[in-house]
Amino acid sequence: MAKLDPVTVEIIRDGLRSATKRMGNTLIRTAYSSVIYDGKDCSNAILDSSGQLLTVDTGVPQHIGCMPFGLKDVIDAYGDKVAPGDIFISNKPYHTIHLPDVLVAAPVFYQGRFMFYSTTRAHWTDVGGSNPGSLSGKATEIHQEGVIIPPIKLYDRGVLNEEAQALILNNVRMPQERSGDIRAQIAACKIGEQECLRLMDKYGPDTILEACGELIRSSEKYLRQKIKELPKISATYEDFLDDDGFGDTPLRIKVKVTIGEGEIDMDFTGTSPQCRGPYNCGYPLAWTAALLAIKIAFDPQGPTNAGIMKPITLHVPEGSLLNAKYPAPTGGATDVVARTVEAILGALSAIKPEAVPGCDFGAINHTYISTQDRNSDKRYIYYSYPPGGNGGTYRMDGPGAIRGPQMGDVALQSMEMVESMQPLRFQRFGFHDNSGGAGKFRGGMGLAVDVELLTEGALSVVAERGKIPAFGLLGGDTGLAQDWLVSRAGKPRSLGVKIGGYPLQEGDIVQVRAGGGGGYGDPLERDPELVRQDLLDRLITPAHAREAYGVVFRKAGLAVDGTRTASRRSALKAGRVFFQVAEADGSLPGDPLREVYLPAANGHFKAGVLVELLSNRQAAPLRARVTFSEGLDGDAVRLDEETMTILGLKQGDLVRIRPLKSKINV
Repeated sequence: MAKLDPVTVEIIRDGLRSATKRMGNTLIRTAYSSVIYDGKDCSNAILDSSGQLLTVDTGVPQHIGCMPFGLKDVIDAYGDKVAPGDIFISNKPYHTIHLPDVLVAAPVFYQGRFMFYSTTRAHWTDVGGSNPGSLSGKATEIHQEGVIIPPIKLYDRGVLNEEAQALILNNVRMPQERSGDIRAQIAACKIGEQECLRLMDKYGPDTILEACGELIRSSEKYLRQKIKELPKISATYEDFLDDDGFGDTPLRIKVKVTIGEGEIDMDFTGTSPQCRGPYNCGYPLAWTAALLAIKIAFDPQGPTNAGIMKPITLHVPEGSLLNAKYPAPTGGATDVVARTVEAILGALSAIKPEAVPGCDFGAINHTYISTQDRNSDKRYIYYSYPPGGNGGTYRMDGPGAIRGPQMGDVALQSMEMVESMQPLRFQRFGFHDNSGGAGKFRGGMGLAVDVELLTEGALSVVAERGKIPAFGLLGGDTGLAQDWLVSRAGKPRSLGVKIGGYPLQEGDIVQVRAGGGGGYGDPLERDPELVRQDLLDRLITPAHAREAYGVVFRKAGLAVDGTRTASRRSALKAGRVFFQVAEADGSLPGDPLREVYLPAANGHFKAGVLVELLSNRQAAPLRARVTFSEGLDGDAVRLDEETMTILGLKQGDLVRIRPLKSKINV
């Protein structure tokens, strides 16, 4: 066979990509779950017969790593016992994000030759479990989160396995909807099969396979070249989940990123063990986080296939948050992935800060409001994931109230559609003012949503960043933390971000306050006119403009008062708190939070408070807890050696310390 020319390879690449886009259109237009047809919480992929990813059309980028690993479960279970007309279904835990994300896969044969798998993964509104919607911030084992479907043949040579389907549908809520979702996913797989067959009719199976191999090889070569352009150094960073939903101890995601000659090594040693609550995930999601972080920082437009996985090596401790084992619940795995991406980006900011944005709001915000019709007993589940703000970058503000790059095309459901179908009424839908982290380029604002119940119901939430908010870069402020509240008789009550089946009364208003993104650069360097525009757009208040940016307005017309602004900014800069680094503490860093040792008479911070440590040699701040220590002067601070190394500090240097902000605006 003649050597493939690059034009033919690109035509085949686009043909496969077109196949997955058509699959996505079919799934979205035929699904029964509103979270699929309106929220687009689904992904579609073509993989070769060995399970190598060839192309993916992802509404949810976190599905990328789950596609090949989930299909591997099918391959391991059935081997070569695959025939035309087979349809496989699975949501095997630890190889998917969480149980509601169900894989449906169809093998593609051409003239009797096994060529590809056409696959979809979609989030069903409910897969059973202890709470409507299946996810709960209070789950303690995987069985509380729904029915577990091992890899099975739903169709065997075109014949439906009615007993298997009945077993699935009898263990979920609203089985008629789930039956529709299954049929929609199968239809999407069939569309993928048709498109693959059309390509093979035109070019022949051997040419298609050769092109697929070339696509993988070229993607690997492309990413290795990108990596070779980076400095050959190592950088360590960490980020935290608030807690596991049952205690107050934060959970740490720690990573050491080492740039080699065309390869990247990521070592997650030091990450917290798997936890009691639902904030765990399987190894495939560690892969996903690594891929997403690299694409965000260095390769947003490049191809996504098995080739980009080859230059990356991961070391993930077994039994940790990122490599959890049975029976750990995984409902909040999306937030674990989000935090892992941010930890990797924090490390990459020490390597190439202009390539990394400030941290986004850092959670998926699974929100379930379940209700029931009083007359017909019909059940409803409103599933939403209200977005927060994205981080500012070196040249622009972060977008507000929009899903971050980790969640792709997932959309909010139409308020009008929800109100027409469920006993709910929206009272507010807008920006959470002042929530974006201040910076030369500020973080985006989170979303503020108020939903009134027209009947009784229950609320479940699996979210994060309620205590430890998104970090900024190069002196940018943190975004505000998140909160879910219930207002009853006009009195709001904070419930936090981890809620399981909270009972709601008719007339209650569920209030969501999504967090903001981190700022980028010194807030006192922001153009005052941009601050004025934010005020006019009602994104910030005059008090926030004065306190965060040092911008003061004249009373008439909201014009910037240049003289008073200059004076205010000078005062804010002079009021920043610095401490001189004493001789390194030889102890290990705190577990999980680092300890920053200050004199009791430091005049600024109480023992036990959370603070940020900022150094001009590291773009991202470190979070730590204040501990008082005897033998230190009033302006001295003692840090452990690893903290000093990460921040690039030595004895005698100055380090800025500021309190960690978490207040929200109702």
